Amino acid sequence: MTDRQTNSPSEIVSGGREGLRDQVSAAILMCIVAVFWWDANAISAFEAQMYPRLVLIVLAALAVLLFLRGFRLGGKVADQPVVSSWTAFLAFLVPTILYAVAVGKIGFFTSSIVYIPLVAYLIGLRSHWLNALVSFVFLLATWLVFVALFARPLPQEIFWG
Repeated sequence: MTDRQTNSPSEIVSGGREGLRDQVSAAILMCIVAVFWWDANAISAFEAQMYPRLVLIVLAALAVLLFLRGFRLGGKVADQPVVSSWTAFLAFLVPTILYAVAVGKIGFFTSSIVYIPLVAYLIGLRSHWLNALVSFVFLLATWLVFVALFARPLPQEIFWG
């Protein structure tokens, strides 16, 4: 018999109650959406609020789907956890929250110069040259699209500009 057929303890320990976990995760995501939606009010130009709010709407819709998935799963026990390492998850989540706050305080480019290479390293990109290239290309593309093409201001930089 397999572990799945015998409902072994290893299955119970590794998975958890997926329905409740999904609903709690969805509620946390909705709180994050609410905080950043309110924070978007600080952006002076209404047009500049559109992109962050569009991203927040997509995140909210996905959170609703996750919440509904929790009802479908109910108290089922999963074979594999969604998050296999809470330490790794928090090591990604904390810099992401700090980045979101820092963009408004010290500027988009300054925050991104630190955040992008850090997160790339955390998810496994160990080539420093490739990491720097990806960061540079992303920042250049962002500048070209928002500043040069659409003439939309990004958050004021603390060190330049």
